Amino acid sequence: MAVFAERRRHRRGNRIAVQSQRLTSNVMSMSVPDPVHCSHVGIKFNADGSARRYPGNTISCHVAHDSRLWQTLRVARDGLARTEGARCLTFLPPGSYHMTVFEGATDHVRVAGLWPSDVPLDAPLERCTKHLEQKLARFDMCCKMPLRMRVADRRDQDRPGVLVLTPFDGEENRKLRALRDRLSGLLMIRAPIHNEYVFHITLAYPVERMAPACHEAFLATQANEFAAVAHAVPVIELGLPSFCTFEDMHSFHAQRDLVSSLVPRAVTPAKGPRA
Repeated sequence: MAVFAERRRHRRGNRIAVQSQRLTSNVMSMSVPDPVHCSHVGIKFNADGSARRYPGNTISCHVAHDSRLWQTLRVARDGLARTEGARCLTFLPPGSYHMTVFEGATDHVRVAGLWPSDVPLDAPLERCTKHLEQKLARFDMCCKMPLRMRVADRRDQDRPGVLVLTPFDGEENRKLRALRDRLSGLLMIRAPIHNEYVFHITLAYPVERMAPACHEAFLATQANEFAAVAHAVPVIELGLPSFCTFEDMHSFHAQRDLVSSLVPRAVTPAKGPRA
């Protein structure tokens, strides 16, 4: 029995190592978008677009369901869904819309930089999540709210299904980057693209490669849809981030809201699904 158990652990370790290599490559590609890649197939999604189990944790701001932003994102989603290229994408449920503030850990990616350095690489994800949540319980963001973003320039919207955001101004950029640096030091996670991380809201993932002409037409439509979002919501205001867990890319469950001693009582997090 001990031999069989050891073999199972060895096979699981090999499988995680292969998936970690693929996901590490995906993370690195975040700073250099590949418009037609579908590298999440077999990891986050199946080829038919259905969600695969992909558990982990993250720190994110949910898009409030009663906000103008959420309404315009749904309109943009519907516009993209009517394009020829839509068949190459799997669209996320609007209830999942969020902006990641800081990437946490995922069960499938256990490599230095993407997993807390003070947690063993073979530790159960539940142990890792509990460890991070305990640290965050004592964390003060020490920054003013809300987080103010804007839709990035048209030339930057070159990832199908992804609304790229940028801090509203230099002050917001410094605030967000400093917050990410502090979270990195606290949680002992620092991705290779930590300094170049691109803020975004994902509406859909590619699951099939688009033909060049289809891809070009899709991006043109996407640029127009996202320009409409920018016009409707020139300043995107996001509330306090939450530490969330997830089992797949369709639902994110808030476990704990981060706090800031500089936040007036009237400012509250956007309410997403709670555990």
